Amino acid sequence: MLASAVRITSVGAAAAALILLITGCSPQAPSAEPSAPPTTAVAEPTPEPTTTPTPAGPTAPPPIPFEIACDTLVSPETIYAFNPNFALLPEPVVEPGSLAERVQTEQGTICSWQHLSSGEILTVAAAELPAETLVLVQNDAFEASNMVPTYGGDEGYFTVRAGTGEAQTFSGSHWVVSTSPTYLEPGDAADILAAAIAAVG
Repeated sequence: MLASAVRITSVGAAAAALILLITGCSPQAPSAEPSAPPTTAVAEPTPEPTTTPTPAGPTAPPPIPFEIACDTLVSPETIYAFNPNFALLPEPVVEPGSLAERVQTEQGTICSWQHLSSGEILTVAAAELPAETLVLVQNDAFEASNMVPTYGGDEGYFTVRAGTGEAQTFSGSHWVVSTSPTYLEPGDAADILAAAIAAVG
């Protein structure tokens, strides 16, 4: 009887051990909590830079066209008295960067005479300037030339640049200039400028 009891107990213990072994090897149930989806960063739109318009500066006043016949600006008699070898050209000679070119920009009148022997050019030009432009041109003349009192206008200037004498004078709103290699000193242009000033009034 004792042997039978021991055998039954052994069988029961083995069965219990087998149940525990099966239970321990069973796969674990998945977690009930869902995994969080990956987050995607959304870029905020970059605001476009705003630009403040730059205020426009003052504009130059429009030129005042000024026309006068060359024989009226400086009469043939005045040119003959100055030098009888100068003849009026059908078209003026305007050198880049010259006073005559500035007069041309201001829509003035430009006249040129050529020496029949040497080929030297004598140019006389006249313009009527708006008040703002007149001040600018007078300031340029003051800085670039020497003031002289002999031309009959409100103020006169003379200088020699690259071998060419530059004489200019102002009378009211009018600006008169004359250039020539024959102008070696201020007095050389005095009669020409005086005649031109009288002609423009």
